[in-house]
Amino acid sequence: MLVAGHIGFSWLIGKLINRYGLRGKWLTNRLWILLLGALFPDMIDKPLGLIIHNGRAICHTLLLFGLLLVFTVWWTIKNKRPTWTIFTFGWLMHLLLDRIWLSANTFFWPLYGPFAVYAHQWFFWRIILDPATYIPELIGSAIIVLMLIFRSKRAT
Repeated sequence: MLVAGHIGFSWLIGKLINRYGLRGKWLTNRLWILLLGALFPDMIDKPLGLIIHNGRAICHTLLLFGLLLVFTVWWTIKNKRPTWTIFTFGWLMHLLLDRIWLSANTFFWPLYGPFAVYAHQWFFWRIILDPATYIPELIGSAIIVLMLIFRSKRAT
């Protein structure tokens, strides 16, 4: 999944949880933190992937997410603010939307050895030709547009 898919689906699920799932408005005025968390693994791993030839590396591992989760629990207990909880939730959404568990070498790194190596020249063709890539992006784009429309209607 790419940018529009991660933003659209994370925004929608975060909004639904904010409205129906948790008491209080934990996401109010903090949407940018959720979206940063949802994009952060790719912000680090895609540039790193140009070097190691895999766009899913360190930030797509259970090891790093587990360390982030431990830090988040500590921070939230100590400071009673949801900042890191929201960021970590965005990161979790990213891993779930990428279906990262299907890439065991990456998700369970370093248990299964080094990261796999992929050819970058097929990346842009995959966006155009692979329905598993472009359909979630189209749906994510539609969600973003709808969320912006509903947001602007409430503001007027």
